[in-house]
Amino acid sequence: MKAWLRSWWHYIRKHRVAAIITAFILVMVLIFAGYWFDWTGFNGYNQVTTAHTISGPSAGTVVRTEVYQPGKSLWDWLQLLIVPIVISVGGLLFNLAITRSQEKIASDNRQEAALQGYLDHMTGLLLMRSLPHDSEDIAIATQRRTLTLMRGLDANRKRIVLEFLHASKLLSRSITLKDVDLSGANLSGINLSWADLREANLSEVNLSGADLSGANLSRTDLSKINLIRANLSKARLNKTIFQNVNLPNISLSGINLSNADLRDADLSQSNLSKINLRGADLSGVNLSGVNLSNADLSGFYLHGADLSGASLSGANLSGANLSNADLRDADLSEASLTGADLRGANLSNANLRDADLSNALLINADLSGANLSGANLSNADLRDANLSNALLSNTDMSEANLTDAKVTAKQLDKAKSLKLATMPDGTPHD
Repeated sequence: MKAWLRSWWHYIRKHRVAAIITAFILVMVLIFAGYWFDWTGFNGYNQVTTAHTISGPSAGTVVRTEVYQPGKSLWDWLQLLIVPIVISVGGLLFNLAITRSQEKIASDNRQEAALQGYLDHMTGLLLMRSLPHDSEDIAIATQRRTLTLMRGLDANRKRIVLEFLHASKLLSRSITLKDVDLSGANLSGINLSWADLREANLSEVNLSGADLSGANLSRTDLSKINLIRANLSKARLNKTIFQNVNLPNISLSGINLSNADLRDADLSQSNLSKINLRGADLSGVNLSGVNLSNADLSGFYLHGADLSGASLSGANLSGANLSNADLRDADLSEASLTGADLRGANLSNANLRDADLSNALLINADLSGANLSGANLSNADLRDANLSNALLSNTDMSEANLTDAKVTAKQLDKAKSLKLATMPDGTPHD
């Protein structure tokens, strides 16, 4: 019986909130039930008083009086229960605060002991030169111990482990952080150059100013990460998730971003020259002012993308969907745009000198003030396009469709060829 009572009391202490709520509901049920029975006194009733006169002229007289006693109102119950409720709730909150404080201290002590034990163990192995040239069994055991430890540490201690592993040159040789959750950690300014961070969860991590040069970040989750001023030179980033990442003014020149998820990323003013973006998802990405010279973006879906002021000289955009894209003031000189979809795109004041726009769709495109000198617009669809003040000297416009295009005869006279082109008035050119 005593064991059962102890077990019951332990259960109540463990589930204080549920116990108090249950007790409150039980009291309310009993109160409401009390109104069904007159003997409880919860309903109003008449209090009868009988008085007997013993002496005097009215001796033997019996006087019966009735006084109505009102039932218990809500205010009566509140007056009756408010004090114990306040005391109970106050005690509960106080106990919860004490318990949480104790649990936090205990957790902190456990983490500190685990961290110190790990660092002592790893230091011992390093002093014995068992790492990084360890046996396969030691390497596997060390990997498992590291991953187990990381799952139980807070963000600050995870940083200590990362810095220790990197300083010991273990993060790129013996130990990987695959499936480790580092989300939310503050790793600003950390040095993780050439570290193996494949498939780690780095979402919402602060890596501003971090050195990630040469790091392997393949398949790593970098969504909502802060990489301002971070060094990613020579990093491996194929199939990396960059969703909602802030990457302005960063150099990713020559980086492999094949199959990367770059949805809604801010890449404005970044250097993306010679970058490999094959298969990357660029929907909603901000590419204004970026350097994408010589980049391979053939077949990319860039509908509505902001590429204003971007450097795309020599880039391969053949077959790309750039409909409604903002390419104002962009440098597209010598770029390949064959068969590209540029319907409704804004190319005003863009530099398209010597660009290949053959078979491109430029319906309703704004090319006002654009430099199209030496460009190839053969067989391009320029219906309703705005070519006002565009430079067309030495431009090949053979077989182009210029129906209802806004362009002057003086401009067209400077074109290299208009053979078989459809003129703005709909007539064919000789």
